[in-house]
Amino acid sequence: MTIISGPERPNLLQDEYLHDIFLVSARHYPNKVALRWLNEEITYDQLRIHALNIAHTLRNMRQIGPGSIVGICLSRSALLHATILGVLMTGATYVPFDADIPEERVNEVLSDLKANLLLIDSRAHFSHPLSFNVQSIAQNQSMIDINLKDQIDKQSI
Repeated sequence: MTIISGPERPNLLQDEYLHDIFLVSARHYPNKVALRWLNEEITYDQLRIHALNIAHTLRNMRQIGPGSIVGICLSRSALLHATILGVLMTGATYVPFDADIPEERVNEVLSDLKANLLLIDSRAHFSHPLSFNVQSIAQNQSMIDINLKDQIDKQSI
């Protein structure tokens, strides 16, 4: 195993984005486990497809893209990881919120940042005018065909 430290590789992440690094890994290791959560194992390819589906939905249904600010207030889960990747794939910035944060604080931060959207899950203990349940995307994941996923994938790299 190679250990990489700053002075040895000063340009390690220069001009690279997290979601691009992930997509390269997914291309090289599609059937390897990318994420283990409780009793669930998700491969790189499964996580890639899920994140691309989220990105597609956010772009086309919610007009999220570069310059957009998206709050993410989800319980810790595999869905949280796919959601973060999906938001990054749109070119937007995400603002993480702990799932137990008081509603007043979420309202203040979203207002201060002029956020475009707040992604929540079914465990969210509040509702906000900008909120959108990201689990509804997961339930409709099969709606995107392989050609569209490949098109989004090529745009993301």
